[in-house]
Amino acid sequence: MTQVIGHQLMGSGSEKVMVLHGWMGDHSVFNGLFDVLDLDTFTYTFVDYRGYGLSMDLEGAFTMAEIVQDVLHLANHLKWDRFHAIGHSMGGMAIQLLNSLAEGRVQSMVGITPVPATGFPMEGDMLALFDGAANNPENRGIICHVTTGEKHTQAWIAHMVKESLRTTSQKAFGAYFKAWSMTNFISSISTKVTAKVNGPTTNHSISFSISPWAANGAWSRAST
Repeated sequence: MTQVIGHQLMGSGSEKVMVLHGWMGDHSVFNGLFDVLDLDTFTYTFVDYRGYGLSMDLEGAFTMAEIVQDVLHLANHLKWDRFHAIGHSMGGMAIQLLNSLAEGRVQSMVGITPVPATGFPMEGDMLALFDGAANNPENRGIICHVTTGEKHTQAWIAHMVKESLRTTSQKAFGAYFKAWSMTNFISSISTKVTAKVNGPTTNHSISFSISPWAANGAWSRAST
């Protein structure tokens, strides 16, 4: 039997929400939000991937597909037929794949600076920086500094690196970098959109397909 992925459950509301963290650390990155969540309207599940946080001891392939399968197994365990999904960075990529594989179950999804469904291939110095972050804490600090606009203090960066090292296994961290940077499933997630056109002499709908991500930005998508 597949083991249920580590998670923290909060709230008692009828609206169910899966929350997926990014690459740098586990679900504790969201701790600052806990005191302001609406726990009467929503029930939140903060997931930890294999090799991270509450799932630190779980071995695996550490792929995007495995994250999605673990999330769906958790949803089944919780008896959640339908749910909303929030994902940050690597987690933003995961919820796009989740929606493409189980679209009928995802009510809405919100990506916070998500990795696009094309992945994010790198080369040269950038590849060396990110690929070396599993073994080199200094690389993690540089990544935190650069990817947040170089606006934070050295104390903040040191805290982020410390938490990253505490909440991730080296093996999983290295493997997940390759997963989010090299996985490409863009061809499987085009979605149909209907736009209504109204005017003095026309009132009709146009349907067309788009890819549901916006490069280098946060996006959200909702369905009923």
